[in-house]
Amino acid sequence: MKKGLFLIALIFIFSASFAQAEYKGKYGSVTDSRDGYTYKTVKIGEQEWFAESLRTTKYRGGSDIPNGDTLDLNSMNEEDRVFWFNPNGDEKNVAIYGRLYTYGAAIKGICPNGWHAGTDLDWVIMEMALGMPVEDATGHHFQPRRGNATKIGDKLKTTSDKWPKSTGTNESGFNALPAGYRTIEEGGHPRWQYFGERAYFLTTTKGPEGVYFEVDKPLDRQIRRNFEPNRASVTRDSNIPMGYGFQVRCVKGDNFPLEKQRRPKGSKKGKGKDKGKGGKK
Repeated sequence: MKKGLFLIALIFIFSASFAQAEYKGKYGSVTDSRDGYTYKTVKIGEQEWFAESLRTTKYRGGSDIPNGDTLDLNSMNEEDRVFWFNPNGDEKNVAIYGRLYTYGAAIKGICPNGWHAGTDLDWVIMEMALGMPVEDATGHHFQPRRGNATKIGDKLKTTSDKWPKSTGTNESGFNALPAGYRTIEEGGHPRWQYFGERAYFLTTTKGPEGVYFEVDKPLDRQIRRNFEPNRASVTRDSNIPMGYGFQVRCVKGDNFPLEKQRRPKGSKKGKGKDKGKGGKK
């Protein structure tokens, strides 16, 4: 009996250590003075990112961001959809997944001093540092297999069993987890989507006008990143109305308008050029 218990304990310890062995680098840390919480940080290329999703309920200046968990966002104007949400509407999920935020909240400064919510260009730079070809990284239209060949999605996803079919290796130390998103409930959509199934990260950049998925319609909407459990790719799109709630990752340094940011070396101007204003604060 004792031998059996010993073997079970040994298997448990081995499994736990294996699950934590994906990232070989060293994490940094930063403490948010607003609530005293200490975030893990990670260096990816020349950038330093939060290695977990933001969880604050206050703006940088200390004023409160409203909670929108129970509100009917579809009845509001876009500019009034300025909220944070608990993943799947449950405060207990915050410890693992952080919180979700609308674009309207993110552009007002929600990261700690010295950090900013990631822009689309921040993500492009990070993806290229992990090996994504420039044509994949800067192509703006919906591409479900974007970065698939170099497994960028897997490099960013944690190996946690929170993913239903995890192919993640988390080589980057980014620790992406499937918090799903909060909708505005238009068109009969449920309030919470894909919790425990997919990860969606907000950027503070709006998409340019153009063609989305072979349908003519404006793209003046927030650009985001999508991760799915059975895909090694990272989707980049902007087809969601303003007001949805997504995870936010902070990047070290001051933010500045997108038109003043340099495009990655090797990228070309054209239909995929970002014309939005970026994340002004």
